[in-house]
Amino acid sequence: MSWIIRGRDLIIGTIKYLPTIFIAGSLLIGSMTGIVPILILGLTTAFLALIVFAFQFIANASIGTNISLLEWFSSIGRCEGSTEILVSTWSSVTSFVLFYLFYNALAIYNQTPANGASEQLIANRQSYMISTMVGLFFVALILLVYRINLGCEGKVMGVLSIALGGGVAYSMWSLVDIKMGDVFQIKNNMVNTSATGQTTPVMCVAPPH
Repeated sequence: MSWIIRGRDLIIGTIKYLPTIFIAGSLLIGSMTGIVPILILGLTTAFLALIVFAFQFIANASIGTNISLLEWFSSIGRCEGSTEILVSTWSSVTSFVLFYLFYNALAIYNQTPANGASEQLIANRQSYMISTMVGLFFVALILLVYRINLGCEGKVMGVLSIALGGGVAYSMWSLVDIKMGDVFQIKNNMVNTSATGQTTPVMCVAPPH
């Protein structure tokens, strides 16, 4: 049974440090592979985390420990070791990443194929994106329920954090071109140039693994 306990502790620890894993993983993978969209995602995630951290520092310095009015707007007293007010670093960062990936998948799904593209390949691309969006939805739901059960996300705090993360994700996605911001790297693999230099119809498939 010890391996079950260790596995449970590993999962809980992974969820607890998910924002750090997102940031470090994106920066590391983006730097090592040279995939700019992943690097952009990591840098933006780190910037958002710093903004929320700075806000928490100012809020705690200004308000101190007098939380009679803020109990409803914070996780203080409900989540062990938490002193966050109004917005949660964990929820803001996690929401940003999940929303950004969702917008990315939706944009790839809605891409207009070139004339002559295989209907089967188009269906493959769209099915891949649908499964990605459904997966992201259930991951977000599981994580949200987990955090609520921990008492780390109050109603107001949770809504504000998700709104912040989602808003930054939408703004960021709106600023980058789909080819520049495609974390899945499907856009870059949709057009195949032959040895003659002529462009063949859109491939519309996920990149090979």
